[in-house]
Amino acid sequence: MLTLGEMTDKIDLSKAPESYAPYTFNLSDKFKIMAQDELREDDDMRDNALKQFREWIAKHPLIRKCRTDAPFLLRFLRTKKFSIPAATEMLEKYLTIRQVYPHWFFKLDINDPDLEAIIDSGYLYPLPQRDEHGRKIIFSNAGKFDTSRFTSAQLIKIHSMVLEALQDEEESQISGYIHVTDDSELNIGFLGIWSFTDIRNLAHCVQNSLPMRQKENHFVNLPSFANKLS
Repeated sequence: MLTLGEMTDKIDLSKAPESYAPYTFNLSDKFKIMAQDELREDDDMRDNALKQFREWIAKHPLIRKCRTDAPFLLRFLRTKKFSIPAATEMLEKYLTIRQVYPHWFFKLDINDPDLEAIIDSGYLYPLPQRDEHGRKIIFSNAGKFDTSRFTSAQLIKIHSMVLEALQDEEESQISGYIHVTDDSELNIGFLGIWSFTDIRNLAHCVQNSLPMRQKENHFVNLPSFANKLS
């Protein structure tokens, strides 16, 4: 299995390649109908949007490298229901925060011993089965994150790595995501790893920069101290 770093090495980051790989919609009728009903997506809409998006990237004076393959660009187009202005704005924010906060978004390598340990702990993972609506469920257990060993930056990197690994899945681009967090083992130490600067910067990062259709968030088994803080 390729690591994210190895996959990045194999992906063409030219903003204006000589040609683009052809795209074919290969999902089931369930997702085709969902895309039409919820996203206004059909073959003509998708082809025209990809063409316009690629032309915009090629002409952008500040973008030096960027993926232009269909699965990547469809992350943004489907999230924004094929609004070109909204999708391009989100891509700009997506690229910008990776330059401003490289310690959160670069070197997302599962072979990093610390990141591998966090994954192996069961802190964050996608469930193998989708729900009845085809949505991808991402589960996290706050108590599995060892706050005596790892930092808030490593926590964000894990979330970044998992989401990057999932966001090219076209079923999820169309149907969306559900996040479920089990806080039964949450402790004060988890809150103590965050500075006010971290919280402010993270809030800035997540605003209009995540190319994913977030459907639901569930926080279960909140401890009493968390209820008091809220």
